[in-house]
Amino acid sequence: MAADALGLKFRKQEKDRNWPAGCYQCFSGSASCTPGVWWNKHRWGKATRDAGPVCVTPPTEPMDPAEPIQPLQTLYRLLTSKDNCDTPGLSHVSTIADCIAAAKALQLVFADGYEENDADWPKGCYLWSEDTTVIWNGHPTGSKNDGGRPVCVGAGLVPSLTGRRSCAPDADDVATADDCKKVAKALKLTHDGTESDKSWPRGCYFCDSCGASYFNTHSEGGGDSDATPICISKLV
Repeated sequence: MAADALGLKFRKQEKDRNWPAGCYQCFSGSASCTPGVWWNKHRWGKATRDAGPVCVTPPTEPMDPAEPIQPLQTLYRLLTSKDNCDTPGLSHVSTIADCIAAAKALQLVFADGYEENDADWPKGCYLWSEDTTVIWNGHPTGSKNDGGRPVCVGAGLVPSLTGRRSCAPDADDVATADDCKKVAKALKLTHDGTESDKSWPRGCYFCDSCGASYFNTHSEGGGDSDATPICISKLV
């Protein structure tokens, strides 16, 4: 039906890792495939310059003005395909469970079964641009790919703020104890729980002599030379 609607010829079904998953069009002039519409049963497939996905455009519905627009969770960052999570101020999402949580927070889709171990795609959590689906790649290094946008934890230690009582005004505080725990995991830090103490930084911080991170619920907190705030990155 899609081929007919586009005035193109349907070629055949296949199961090939090297071509887009699902319905796709091989472009005219391509030397590597026969022009027309193809159906690829491979679970993931692969983006290529010689072909593009054929998609169904859902009907648009007017937004209910009474329905509030949900803000994106600032703990996570969706990068371009040219960047990676090793950038200072960012860190890799550490587990598939956290990748699923990141997809939800960024209002993206993590489809069941989208797990791989592939050196040709970004390490860890990334958005497959062609299918707008978040995938978990367990490969230890991975690599940049034009079709993959890394999803990172957008927070980290800020050494320049050591001794300060919070991230403000230079950066944003990590908002919740749960987010502080996720950041600590991404940074491979021991997390030692939640407290309410006026002598230590407000929000998420790392205590050097303790060798652990904490989340301090005290409304003001206090500076300590032994403590470094963990802050939301300004990078996008």
